[in-house]
Amino acid sequence: MGERATIHAGWFLPMNAQPRPNTPASPMREVDYRALRYLMERTDGGSPLKMQRTLARFDKAWRQGMLYVPKEETQDQKWWRCEARFLMGDYSDWGGWQYRHQMATRMWWENPHKCPVWRAGRVKRLAVVGEQGLGDEIFFASCLVDLRERVDEIVIETEPRLVSVFKRSFGIDAVEAKFRDSEEFENGIERVLREPNEYGADEWVTLADLGRIMRHKDSDFHRKAYITAAPEQIERFKDLRGRIGISWRGAQGEVDWQRMAKEFPNAVSLQYDQSWDEDVERPKVDLKNDVEGILGVLANLDRVVTVSTTVAHFAAAMGVETEVRLAKIGSGRRSHLIPFKWVNRAHPHESLWYPKTTRTYEYPESWA
Repeated sequence: MGERATIHAGWFLPMNAQPRPNTPASPMREVDYRALRYLMERTDGGSPLKMQRTLARFDKAWRQGMLYVPKEETQDQKWWRCEARFLMGDYSDWGGWQYRHQMATRMWWENPHKCPVWRAGRVKRLAVVGEQGLGDEIFFASCLVDLRERVDEIVIETEPRLVSVFKRSFGIDAVEAKFRDSEEFENGIERVLREPNEYGADEWVTLADLGRIMRHKDSDFHRKAYITAAPEQIERFKDLRGRIGISWRGAQGEVDWQRMAKEFPNAVSLQYDQSWDEDVERPKVDLKNDVEGILGVLANLDRVVTVSTTVAHFAAAMGVETEVRLAKIGSGRRSHLIPFKWVNRAHPHESLWYPKTTRTYEYPESWA
């Protein structure tokens, strides 16, 4: 998902204040109060004392019934609040999810393809287009397990490195995604779905929108492993059996690698961009491009300890015992992303999306 701007506290307004003309609003639900409070806690700038006072005023306004949600929220604000609700363990309302990136926003109003967007009905052949990033594609791929019960055939357009993984793990057709340069996107790349009718699809949908259809309550999350490693790759790395894999740096933050290496002296590195002075044994595999090799390594490990990064999603989806240590806010270029994929406030240290072999710790102090 895309970069996130600094979050402000000025979202709410006490009911006794004077709103601007033509700004109808609705009373704030408890889940939105908790979600918005969480977003405020993550706000950049200001002193801790000032933030404490702001939160105290916010809580008082809530207790007095003076908070509402203005309809003039920006698309980003709706998206943030949606993900914050997920983090609170509430998936009953996916409002705002369509604003996570421009392709998702456009698909409901400007369908660029020759067949309709899937609306959860029974179809013979459904085309699914993946999200941007290996981690997101693996994360939302759990929905493919449920999707097989709703449609006759599935073809997924995915990142080239995942084609063989999806074919093997789900028994579905998979094709390589096509990319083209685009000035519309901040990262300079736009994912383009091949025309679904090229491979006989009746309807199409994005991978991450399957959650909107299939994930609304706790019982909708099957929490079973769904990604498998190739037998030959497991055999290839059998010398790593019983080891612990560690990764200490990702776009969403980093932790002290020396401290982690000291904690696990016999660890093997899963850090794809490991520098020459980070003295941790590396497996003989390309940790960035050889996805099948990475899965073979993970299948042999007893445990993975990592920050939030792609290898964490691989390990968790495979059912490997995985400990995700969320890095301190501000320690990575995307550290303000809401960690709803890993955190479920209704069930501390658990993720609804992954098996119970995955445990999450939000701050370094909690796993020191």
